[in-house]
Amino acid sequence: MNHPQADETKRTYFTQQLQAYEQNNRPIIYLDESGFKSHDYRPYAYAPKGQKFF
Repeated sequence: MNHPQADETKRTYFTQQLQAYEQNNRPIIYLDESGFKSHDYRPYAYAPKGQKFF
């Protein structure tokens, strides 16, 4: 790796953990937080029947 802060040990550990999850059929979910806004207007939401969503 070329990045000065890259840690090959951490990268290897992460890769091993990822492979172990895949072998155990555990879901791998990738999230990109750049598309989330904390104050977005949400006109609709889900809540248990009879309860208000806040």
